[in-house]
Amino acid sequence: MPAGSGSIAGSASFILLAAAPFLVFHLTLGSESPWLAGILATAQITAMAGFFTRNWMFRYRAVLMVVLLAVAAAVMMLPGLPPRSFGLAVAGCCHAIAYLSLLAWFAMSLRSGRQPVVTSFARRIRRTMPDKVVGYTRQVTIAWCVFFAGQLAVSLGLLLLAPMTVWSIFVNLLNLPLLVAMALAEFGYRLVLFRHEPHTSLIDTLSGLRRARFTSATPP
Repeated sequence: MPAGSGSIAGSASFILLAAAPFLVFHLTLGSESPWLAGILATAQITAMAGFFTRNWMFRYRAVLMVVLLAVAAAVMMLPGLPPRSFGLAVAGCCHAIAYLSLLAWFAMSLRSGRQPVVTSFARRIRRTMPDKVVGYTRQVTIAWCVFFAGQLAVSLGLLLLAPMTVWSIFVNLLNLPLLVAMALAEFGYRLVLFRHEPHTSLIDTLSGLRRARFTSATPP
C-alpha cells in the first residue's frame, strides 16, 4: 500500500471522527431518516478502528474493517431495532472505548520504569528536558488520566440519571470542546509556570502530538 494513501486514509479517518459525533447527534434526535444515523454510526466506528490501528499491516486492517461492517450491517437488520437507537449506542460505545483506551495508555505509562506519555511528547519537541520539566510532564499525564476518567464517569452518570438528549449532547457535542478546553488550560498554566524559561509554542506542541502514535504494535 503506498505511503501516501495511508496518510490520506488516516487524515480522512480523523476528519470523520471529528465530524461524525455532531452529525450523529443531529440525525438521531432529528426528523431525518433514521437509517442515515445507523449508516453514519457504522462509518464512525469503522473510522475509529482505522485510526487506532493505523500502524497495523494493511491486510489485518482490511480484515478488521470487513468484520466491523458485517457485524454492523447484521445488527442494523435485527427486527425491531430502531436505527436511531443503534446510532446512539455506537456513539456511546465510541466515546467509552476512546476514553478507556486513552486512560489505559496514559495510566500504564506512569508505571515504574516507563516514560509518561506527556514526557514522551515533550522529548519530541524540546531540545533539553530539565528535571523540573520532566516532573511537570508526569503531573500533566496524571491530569489527563483524571480528565479521561471524569469523561467516563460523567457519561455513565448522565446515561443513568439524565434524559437521553442531555447524555447525547455530552458525548457528541461537548466531547471535542472539552478536549480543546483541557489542552488550552494546560498550555496556559504551562506558560505561567515556566514564564521565565524557554517554552514551546502551541503550534510546536500540536505538531508533536500529530507525530505521536497511539499504537506501535503490529499483529503477529
